[in-house]
Amino acid sequence: MADKITKIDSEKMDTASSVNDFLMKNRKPVLCVAAIVVVAIVVGIVTACVTDSIRKNDSIALDSISFELTKNSSALSDEEISERRKVAMDKLSSYASKKNIIGARANLLIAELYYQMDDFENARSHYLNVASISNKSYLAPNAYYNAAQCSESLKDYENAVSYYEKALTYNDFAASSHTLFNIGRVKEQLKDYEGAKEAYSKITSSYSSDEWAKLAKSRLIDFDLKGLVK
Repeated sequence: MADKITKIDSEKMDTASSVNDFLMKNRKPVLCVAAIVVVAIVVGIVTACVTDSIRKNDSIALDSISFELTKNSSALSDEEISERRKVAMDKLSSYASKKNIIGARANLLIAELYYQMDDFENARSHYLNVASISNKSYLAPNAYYNAAQCSESLKDYENAVSYYEKALTYNDFAASSHTLFNIGRVKEQLKDYEGAKEAYSKITSSYSSDEWAKLAKSRLIDFDLKGLVK
């Protein structure tokens, strides 16, 4: 047993000696690798700090643009409001290409401005940018909902239904019953009464105490009276 322990200790010493010899013979490369690791860590920390600082500055800039856009706006003429929108859009354009929350916020502001101008095509495009950039945040379902609203204004009913349905894929979307009702309403426009019935029925079964459920029930009764569905 003692011989076995002695042999193990000897092997440990040989291993330690080999490691030590390796480190001594290769101390420059090893030290270089260690230095590289330390530098990488430092660079990572600095980059994170710089990124965070840039993002904060960008957020402040967006707040400033929004403030300048709305400050004392009730007293402005239509021409002055139009000029403010133009200035705001010019400033926002440099932030809209960012693939982070700053880009999402910039696109959202631009979309709202286009929507106010009844430019639903451009508004929709920027709402979809918001959804793409922030596809896992609460902004996405609202952006899809707004893109659907723009599509309705453009009489693009097929895409309106598609974007409403995308909004519904988010479990935490607060306007689910309203969105389902909109799907039913748009499908009525398309004369897809079976599809409309399905949407209205989902409201009555899943949101029975909701105000939209009452409206959905009235539409289903109307369908029955007119013989529009089986």
